[in-house]
Amino acid sequence: KEIYGEVGDVVITGQDAELRAIKHIIAGEQTMTAYHSAKDNAYACAEAIVALMNGKKASSKNITYTFNGEIDVPTIKIPSLLVTKDNVEEVIIKNKVYTREEIYN
Repeated sequence: KEIYGEVGDVVITGQDAELRAIKHIIAGEQTMTAYHSAKDNAYACAEAIVALMNGKKASSKNITYTFNGEIDVPTIKIPSLLVTKDNVEEVIIKNKVYTREEIYN
């Protein structure tokens, strides 16, 4: 019994493009997930760490500030790619996140 409706009637999404999520997307059990490049994450993080270790403010073209209700919190924004059944090949396999064998086996 489906709690929230039949598969396909409800948008189901996720974060981080985990292998299990990709398999659910291929099977039609999940609508989409967000993919964040490990390379983009690593570069942005390293840039901030080096600046902070040198006593400077982390400055990056990706830094913005998000007001949390009390203060502006520095936020490093990393581009996200939406992954759907239609672009798993282009986003996940071509970027070598997972192999075709890992996804389809």
